[in-house]
Order: sequence, then structure tokens, then C-alpha cells
Amino acid sequence: RKIPAFARITDITPKTIDELKELRATGYNRVTIGVETGDDEALAFMNKGYDSQDIIEQCGSAKSGKMNVYVKAFYKQLHFLQLFRFVFLVPASAEYLTV
Repeated sequence: RKIPAFARITDITPKTIDELKELRATGYNRVTIGVETGDDEALAFMNKGYDSQDIIEQCGSAKSGKMNVYVKAFYKQLHFLQLFRFVFLVPASAEYLTV
């Protein structure tokens, strides 16, 4: 049985790698993470509660928890350098990137 899920970065932050692996074992095989943008200034303005480094770390945690990670960026004016940094620092974590 396979169950996809949608999450925010702040949904993954409190989970340990073992807890993420447990979710995977129960059938949750894919998590789509909505990040809005990789621009720290825009994230702070929107009071998201995380920054671009958190995005990188938590996508890596989800991947370490054996989850298939998909990332959706909704904010239209993505800061190119932040997006570039995200994609190239976490290539194994972002199997599918939607902008």
C-alpha cells in the first residue's frame, strides 16, 4: 500500500529519521513539500517559520527517512541563486521540482 502526503517544512522538522522511516513502513512513500520560495527575505516576510537552509536540511531528513521527496515552489518571483543552491546542494532529495 502506498500513501502520498503533502507537508510543510515545519511538519518534517520535529520528526526524527526513525519516525520518518516508521511512516514509510506504514505506507507513506511520498511527501510533497510546499516551500513557496527559496528566498530567505521572502520567507521571513511571509512569516513561514523556516529559511532556505531549513528547506535543504528537512528535505535531506525526509530522504534519509526513505521518503520520496517532491518539492513545490509556489511563489512566482523565485530568487534564482537560492533555487540554484537548493537544487545543486540537495540533488538526491529533490526528485521532482515544480515551479
